[in-house]
Amino acid sequence: MLFTSRLVAIFNLPLALVTGWLLWRSRDWPLAGDATIFHFIAGQMHMGAVPYRDIIDVNMPLTYGIHAAVVAIGGMSDIAWRAFDLTTAAVLAALILVLLMPVGRAIAVLAVLVVLLMHLLLGPYAAGQRDFLMSIPALGVALVSARAAEDYHRRFPYLLLAGALGMAAACIKPTGMLLLLLPALALRLHAREILAVIAGAAAVALAVFGTLAARGGRNCRYTSRHCDCASRCCHY
Repeated sequence: MLFTSRLVAIFNLPLALVTGWLLWRSRDWPLAGDATIFHFIAGQMHMGAVPYRDIIDVNMPLTYGIHAAVVAIGGMSDIAWRAFDLTTAAVLAALILVLLMPVGRAIAVLAVLVVLLMHLLLGPYAAGQRDFLMSIPALGVALVSARAAEDYHRRFPYLLLAGALGMAAACIKPTGMLLLLLPALALRLHAREILAVIAGAAAVALAVFGTLAARGGRNCRYTSRHCDCASRCCHY
């Protein structure tokens, strides 16, 4: 085991150098691809538009919310989006380390380097992609599911958090709903524990879709009385 860890650590060194070089080259990545569309939608949301009512797009609501938060904090600049992508990469790396550290530090570092290397090799179009963002709550579900299996006395809050993280992923892309099944792979769930997962998921769904419904119920500031579409936009 010690020999394997040392071998992995030796392999990690050149991988870390390549990852560091790509990270340095990525510092001026522009806003590109799907992110430009979602940023435009976020800008319209800050002017009063509401997704699914004033904006014709079929993506999940948390995707818009994430971009709206980035625009609200850093504006529409490339720098703000690059900072967000690097922040999410750092969070992802931290979760991988925490999840895999029990099997060995060198292996955990290797996993981080491989994930970061693949992300950086895909170029600026990969920055902030929904699949990349979804991997954060996905790792969170895996981590708290493992903790629930190890700690019987704190199992209920861990499962509650697993449901919340799974639904957060589903609010980015619908396939994230499958993550709600992940706790069942870590332990045999009883009825009360299944309800804990459902309760966590329901809380996040209520927060996300409730906020969306509340925004849709407001008077529309996106149009003026001189706009022909004002009556159609504001009567909902």
